[in-house]
Amino acid sequence: MKKQKIIKINAVTITAIFLLANLASVFGNNIVPSIAYFNADKTIADVNEPITFSLSPSNVEFTSIANFYVDFHDGTLPIKLTADELSVTHKFAYEGKYLVTLIAVSTAGLTDQATLEVEIKNQPPIIQSIIIPDSAYEDQLVYLTIGTIIDSIVDENESTYIWNLGDGSFQYGKNVSHVWTNKGIYPITLTVIDDQGAIDTTTEFLEILNVPHPDWTLFSSLAISIPISSSSYFKCGS
Repeated sequence: MKKQKIIKINAVTITAIFLLANLASVFGNNIVPSIAYFNADKTIADVNEPITFSLSPSNVEFTSIANFYVDFHDGTLPIKLTADELSVTHKFAYEGKYLVTLIAVSTAGLTDQATLEVEIKNQPPIIQSIIIPDSAYEDQLVYLTIGTIIDSIVDENESTYIWNLGDGSFQYGKNVSHVWTNKGIYPITLTVIDDQGAIDTTTEFLEILNVPHPDWTLFSSLAISIPISSSSYFKCGS
């Protein structure tokens, strides 16, 4: 029959075990990188609108940050940053909510991570006003321009501007000009379509007047009659 070995643990042994555990805990905490903050300059943005993400690690006593990795979870590859690169700018090509993850990797190979959510949604155009005259004359060149349109900076130069001039003709652009040849009241409609297909439209009316003509009856009433007698004559030459 085998004898059981009895291991005696005295107070010194217990103290040593706790000391080693505490040292492991202290050193373990200090070699793991720590992210102090991870923020974005905006958490709601338009499609393809730049978002700048800023980050900072906490001070780590026994190790240093080797790299950061930012994963946008939008189908693009994660971006690798050096320890000195504390910001990155990104554009999201599609609408939706995205969890953006920052991973800090220490020189010891340990990691820490932080996550924040951003929402990408298209800002549709809102036409508040267009600038057109109240009236103009036939065959007069008339200038039309957009007044106030609420839209994101991204869409401002990517939108399509369509003018329906009410006489069967169309023009494109922020500022246009046109000549109407017949009198009447014409509906002028501006349609704005942004790069995501969002649409807004507005209509104003332009009255085209007849070109005023001089009143020849006025001149006839001022005509002077000079009577000529039968004995009067004009002699030309000698």
